[in-house]
Amino acid sequence: MASRNDTQNVPDMTNPLYLHPSDGPHTGTIGQKLAGSSNYRSWKRDMEIVLASKCKLGFVTGLVKRDASNPEKQEMWDTCNSMVIAWLTSSMSPAIKELVMFMGSAKEIWDQLEKRFSMTDGTRKYKLWDELDALEDYPPITTMNSEIRALVDTMNRRKEEARLFQFLYRLDETYAADKSQLLHYSPLPSVEIAVSRIQQEETQREVRKEPKEEEEIETAAMLTFGSEEVCPVCGNKGHGRDK
Repeated sequence: MASRNDTQNVPDMTNPLYLHPSDGPHTGTIGQKLAGSSNYRSWKRDMEIVLASKCKLGFVTGLVKRDASNPEKQEMWDTCNSMVIAWLTSSMSPAIKELVMFMGSAKEIWDQLEKRFSMTDGTRKYKLWDELDALEDYPPITTMNSEIRALVDTMNRRKEEARLFQFLYRLDETYAADKSQLLHYSPLPSVEIAVSRIQQEETQREVRKEPKEEEEIETAAMLTFGSEEVCPVCGNKGHGRDK
């Protein structure tokens, strides 16, 4: 029978700050790699299951916070956060991994992926993104200090703005009001937000069209059945020989 001291020394495996000795950068990866909007939802669900099974889901949702008053727990949090980041990036395609590799927390990466890839009508938006991504990429940078990091951030913002302008430029004049409103945002919206806004406008236009079409059909029916014309074939009123 275990003594009281032995019981106290048993690690709490349900503590999110606990890492099993067998855990490594690849033990929390999943079979599929995140490729973009096309498989984001299934990838996210698989990743949530893996993280929950290891009591690490709180690192991406923000529920497990870094303790500002306890240096020992801070170190444990940093270790677990780095491990979760490794699990996430190991389950991404190289192109997507490059987009998030310099982010400091698992939650920041999780939120960025949600912003970029959690979209309705994913097939259509993914195609738009693929077309917009035809812009020339910036050359790779092999070192990363604070000045270069600031330069990279500036270039990334300009690249996002260029994609936004290219998308808005391709819209026809029926979206002039929407384009004007999007360009007045400060800061400018992302391409994903702009695409979502245009799709919402398309949906609203379809809704506005439907009552008119129903009204036209109803009016035509009233005119037809209210006619005094007598059919020479059957002798009934309301239609002619051709009906």
